Amino acid sequence: MELICTVVDRGIQHLDVCYCSSVKRYGFLRENIYKSKTLVFLNLFNVELKNPKFVVSLPYLKIMRLGRVCRGEDGPLVVEKLISGCPVLEDLKLIRPFDTLTHKVLLFLRVSSQTLKNLGLYFATYKGDTDFSVEIDAPRLKYMTVKDIQSDNIVVKNLSSLFMINIRTKYIPSRPKDFKKFCDFFTGISSVRHMIIDLPILERLYPNYNFGPIPKFLNLYYLEAEVSRSSLQLLSAFLESSPNLKTLILVKICSNL
Repeated sequence: MELICTVVDRGIQHLDVCYCSSVKRYGFLRENIYKSKTLVFLNLFNVELKNPKFVVSLPYLKIMRLGRVCRGEDGPLVVEKLISGCPVLEDLKLIRPFDTLTHKVLLFLRVSSQTLKNLGLYFATYKGDTDFSVEIDAPRLKYMTVKDIQSDNIVVKNLSSLFMINIRTKYIPSRPKDFKKFCDFFTGISSVRHMIIDLPILERLYPNYNFGPIPKFLNLYYLEAEVSRSSLQLLSAFLESSPNLKTLILVKICSNL
């Protein structure tokens, strides 16, 4: 840990710390990492980050990867402070960043950045992992990946610049409010031009449930969808909502369709 502190003080630009253990984490990183004037790339996995009591300042950080870095209910606040302290951040990936002692808590994270262009969200993979809800406000965001949603909620704002989104989810909605969340999410990304999506999991979103039609994707010209026999009706709804579609790629269609 002293070595990491030393290299940060010496003005390192690229820092990648990964502790490969499934049962425990590396100890807390020193707080000088929150004040680096030279870091451009930061990748932390399975290490502990303390909640800083001061304003984070990482003036040159452009790329940040955070995975399993916070334990406790203040985890989202730590990540929010890091994001807000990066005035030129362009690329952010969050891989199950939080753990809590109780999994009854649904953590809430705000991702707000005026410079962010690429965002990856990788949620809880297993039942025992901590879920979190996220609000995204990133007017310059162009590329977005969302994977392994379980009981999470994603609220998006100001995504008019979104070019491509990749949605791979294990979550199967079962309640009216869950359908409403998904419909609101699709409305928020309706300006997207390039979409990759797993439709079988989302098939129950079809408008027969009377939660409103799928929003119009007027800019969508490329759609790559994993489909099954039961999701063809939903695929049809997507096609009807995408009048300017130029390229359609269907993956894993069953042979008996």
